[in-house]
Amino acid sequence: MFEENADRIVGVLLVKDLAFLNPEDSTPVRTILEYYGRQIKRVYHDTGLDELLKEFREGRAHMAVVWKVDDAVVTGDPMPKNMGIVTLEDVIEEIIQMEIVDETEVVDRAQMKKSFGLQNLRQKLDKEKAVLAPQQRSAILSFLSGDVPEFSNTLLGAEPLAKLIDVSVLQEYQAEREDGNSGVNRTIYEKGKHAEFCTLVLQGKVQVTSGSDMFVSDIGPFVFMALKAVTEENYLADFTAVAKDYCQILRIKRSSYQAALKATSISQYAFTHLPLLEQQRNHFLSLFVILQEQGNAAGTPSIQRAAGVISGG
Repeated sequence: MFEENADRIVGVLLVKDLAFLNPEDSTPVRTILEYYGRQIKRVYHDTGLDELLKEFREGRAHMAVVWKVDDAVVTGDPMPKNMGIVTLEDVIEEIIQMEIVDETEVVDRAQMKKSFGLQNLRQKLDKEKAVLAPQQRSAILSFLSGDVPEFSNTLLGAEPLAKLIDVSVLQEYQAEREDGNSGVNRTIYEKGKHAEFCTLVLQGKVQVTSGSDMFVSDIGPFVFMALKAVTEENYLADFTAVAKDYCQILRIKRSSYQAALKATSISQYAFTHLPLLEQQRNHFLSLFVILQEQGNAAGTPSIQRAAGVISGG
């Protein structure tokens, strides 16, 4: 992101930074940049590739702004100007003299045909995947915000929470065949295995085996499993969970949960750092609209009513 002109780069903004923000909040871009505080890496155009590769490997940034000193300046000190952006991938491609093709780049026609086939398959799967009913979604939001501390409104704003539910994976298991050979892996968690998501049971039941004595129990609708998976890194399940018969679950990924937390923090940060005058202005405008509606209904000039209420507190 730059200010005034392209030579005054003030920060780096990633798409994922905006994923859980509510557009209606009109959060300033500067607020988001200040919240994340990413450092901008700058290199001069004559920096060697080996030196730049070493810097990329040592630091967290894999992207840098390329500078070149403008010798055409007649008066004053020469000023560096931005030539462009270089990434770790660019450096590696130059070193190995081979283009690295990823999923976002154009490939040859044969590969495009293959990708087109995969795209059709994805579209078909998207149409067939389970979707939360509106009433079910409302019930989940109410349950999470009111009964689960990790999702309470003190940690997650209403909009980030709603988006978190929308991006979570709704999975359905059909009733098991009589011979028990459905061909579907019904294991949700396996003891001792790493897990990146917590699970809310919505319908049906899940069989849980836990403890050293392998105690077996069943859990039903609106019961959570592995909540620590979204709050702790490198979570290992201390139980095994298997979907029984027909079962519907909601998987909430740790990365999505953490993104929702950040979105809430950004909104709170933006509100607390707004100038007091701006808050008063917004309050006055809201009050004015309300009073104008009331004034029109009562046949009284709205501006007089507004002045009277404001002066009287």
